[in-house]
Amino acid sequence: SDNTWVKISAAFNHTLGVKKDNTLWSWGSNWYGQLGHGDTEVRKSPTRVGIQSNWATVSTSKSHSLGLRTNGSLWPWGLNDKGQLGNGTTTQTLVPGIIGYDYDWKEVFAANNYSLALKTNGTLWGWGDNSFYQLGSGVKTSRTEPAQIGSAMDWKDIDAAPFYAVGIKTDGSIWV
Repeated sequence: SDNTWVKISAAFNHTLGVKKDNTLWSWGSNWYGQLGHGDTEVRKSPTRVGIQSNWATVSTSKSHSLGLRTNGSLWPWGLNDKGQLGNGTTTQTLVPGIIGYDYDWKEVFAANNYSLALKTNGTLWGWGDNSFYQLGSGVKTSRTEPAQIGSAMDWKDIDAAPFYAVGIKTDGSIWV
């Protein structure tokens, strides 16, 4: 396969990467199945995940991972004790599995037990742990499925930290 990397995401002690040929690779620790190989075995060097060659981008946290395919679909895997995979359960998943029927996801961000994502229409979505109000809903209720945060449709970029998130809107303003 092509050895040109186009996307990379590192967390705690493992890494995910997408090559130019849109294949997904992972390596490092795998306590929660966050490498996506169907097991919890350590990988000491980049190892291809599955046979698909339509991965666009990835994001990983200490315990779970998120990937987007070139068709805009969302694929999570790893630990799911707080609903951070967004598949409506709290069951751990050792391989990428599609969630929902939406094909308009643009960016994904795996954080500490929660996840954030942007859609192509500029909306912001979140799910998983909300103990520190990091999902922006104004209440501490956690979610096991993606839910829109607010009604704004002008989100440009966002990033997630363990207990808070920051975003930039199209007018250049920063929101925390």
